[in-house]
Amino acid sequence: MKKRIVVIILIVMMVICMESAVLAEGEYNLDYLVLVNKENKLPDDWEETVRLKSCTSASGKEIFVEEEALGKYYELRNALAEEDVYILLDSTYRSVAYQEDLAERFRQEKGDEYVKLYVAVPGFSEHHTGLAIDVCLRVGNLIIDDNDEMIAEKE
Repeated sequence: MKKRIVVIILIVMMVICMESAVLAEGEYNLDYLVLVNKENKLPDDWEETVRLKSCTSASGKEIFVEEEALGKYYELRNALAEEDVYILLDSTYRSVAYQEDLAERFRQEKGDEYVKLYVAVPGFSEHHTGLAIDVCLRVGNLIIDDNDEMIAEKE
C-alpha cells in the first residue's frame, strides 16, 4: 500500500471567519474543532449531524467532504494553481461502517499486525469527520500520490 501524504485542512480559519453556517433547513452547528484520532473517539451523533457534499476523487470515484471544508479545499486548490501547483482530492470521508469493513479486509489480506500498525480503529479516524482531506499532486498528466515521489517533486 502506498504511503499517502495527508493534508488535513484545519478549519480554524473557517471558525474565525464564520460564527455559524445557516442553511435552508435550519441552523448548522458543527464543531469544527473536533479532535478525532487514536485517543479521541468520534462524537456519537457526528455522522447524523455532518453535512457532506459529493465530489470526485483523482481516480474518478464519488467521494464526500463536509460542505464548508470542501469550499476551503477549493480555495486552497485555486490558490496553489496560481503558483503552478496542482492538487486533487485523494481520500476524504469514511463512515465508521466503511472503516470496519476496511479493517476486516486488511486483516484477512495482511494480518492483525498490519491492521494494528496502519489501519485506524473504527470510530477513531479523522476521516470520519468529513473534515480530513488527503490530496495528491498532478504533474502534467501524472497523478502522484506516494509521499516519496511528492517530496522528490521540486520546483
